[in-house]
Amino acid sequence: NFLQSFRNNNYTIIFADYSPDGSKILLTTSKDSLEIIDVAIGKKTVSPIVHPGLIMAKYNMDGKRIITASSDSTAKIWNASTGTLLHTLVGHDAGLLFAAFSPDNTRIVTTSVDRTAIIWDNNGLALDTLIGHTEKVIFAAFSPDSKNLITASEDKTAKIWDINSGKLKLTLKGHTDWV
Repeated sequence: NFLQSFRNNNYTIIFADYSPDGSKILLTTSKDSLEIIDVAIGKKTVSPIVHPGLIMAKYNMDGKRIITASSDSTAKIWNASTGTLLHTLVGHDAGLLFAAFSPDNTRIVTTSVDRTAIIWDNNGLALDTLIGHTEKVIFAAFSPDSKNLITASEDKTAKIWDINSGKLKLTLKGHTDWV
């Protein structure tokens, strides 16, 4: 089976995500690559997508695009059907930890070791850099209506941001360790 081939080749699976319709999974590996596997047949659907560095990856809401975020300080948007690179997002000063599409598919967020999150449009244009955390920004999630974003950090806080203005709305404190 496909997962056994990972073990046989000494790959480590770093991150996994299902396509929105559940028909495919993507796996990022310790070999700087992304594999897309058809769940029904257990086989790869496209050649491995290579993005140097440790990467994580997520589908967009309609399953047509994938974003990878890498320790090489870039994010890349890929065509999910062909594996073709569509855009490279450059703007962080250090490795990326997370990336995701908004529910309405109009925005992207990336988080970084550089203590920032960046909001991008679908063509890789940086719209806003969210500054306010004092440690790595580990994770971010859009609200269901795509109007707000929450970021989580090693600084023991979560912050809620207005997507349109980029302004900080609320800082959630009280954790005794990273969020």
